[in-house]
Amino acid sequence: MKRLCAVALGMVLLLLACGKDEPPPTPELTIDVDSLSQLPLRAHEYLPPSDSAAHVTRLGEPAVVRPNEAESRLGALLDDYLAYGFVGLGEASYDVRGIPVTVEIAQFGDLKTAYGFYALARPVGVSTGSLGGESYESGPHLYFTGKEFVVTISVEGTAPKELRARDLLAAVINEALDTNKQPPFFLFFPAAHKVGTSQQYAPFNFAGVAGLDDVYSNLYEIESDTAVLFLTVDRSGEKFLHLQEYGEAVDGVEAASALIEYEGGHGLTFEAPGKGRITAGLVQGKLVGVVGYRDSFERLLALWVKGFK
Repeated sequence: MKRLCAVALGMVLLLLACGKDEPPPTPELTIDVDSLSQLPLRAHEYLPPSDSAAHVTRLGEPAVVRPNEAESRLGALLDDYLAYGFVGLGEASYDVRGIPVTVEIAQFGDLKTAYGFYALARPVGVSTGSLGGESYESGPHLYFTGKEFVVTISVEGTAPKELRARDLLAAVINEALDTNKQPPFFLFFPAAHKVGTSQQYAPFNFAGVAGLDDVYSNLYEIESDTAVLFLTVDRSGEKFLHLQEYGEAVDGVEAASALIEYEGGHGLTFEAPGKGRITAGLVQGKLVGVVGYRDSFERLLALWVKGFK
């Protein structure tokens, strides 16, 4: 079975000032659900068994859900799961020291797609913890990502004893995953002016541009202006051409500022409906740019590009 799904833009793009014009529709992807359903699934193996010494009781065997049978379980959310290479999930219910706790472990294609899915719903600026590659709390729920997995652990309320039970089970799963890695390309972004906890990963069609795939991004703020800096590997220049074609279709492209030293004059800028100005270009085999570009970002972008040389 193949399924059409529109990839959600990174939530940080919603913070940008938008024009009145409607952007072109986000390109649709054809997802081969049956192929995803045939990939090896290990998520349920990280659901811990009962442990009487820790007063942890697993209530029955874990349930396993594959992509081709997940629509009734995930509903409208399934498209977002599939866009990030959803392989399947395991879920189980527990009694932890008398407190009911539920655990879902979703498995994706690799570390970066798992992180990208985890970051979709993570609030910008939220405080993060040290579980896995990254974690955060929202009321009775705890979310963390590690390797190709996204873990969701939930209790019914926020009483201290409930949160302790939740966190105890989280620590057990975190120890089994045994990782603290994030996608390494986030290390290439400048630290100055970065809005905390805003990094995103888009596997396909970043900013609604067909072919602008495998993109890392962060939100920045300068003089009350906000914009999204983005980066993707583009040794062939193919992604640059996709962006150029998109720009010509929606506005007509111009050369980027000469102060931004893109290689070989491969820098462009254009106004994108609903997204603000996009300025980007090639440097050292990478496509580097800004969505929501304003003059206040010229120096930051120029220094960032120069830093790659």
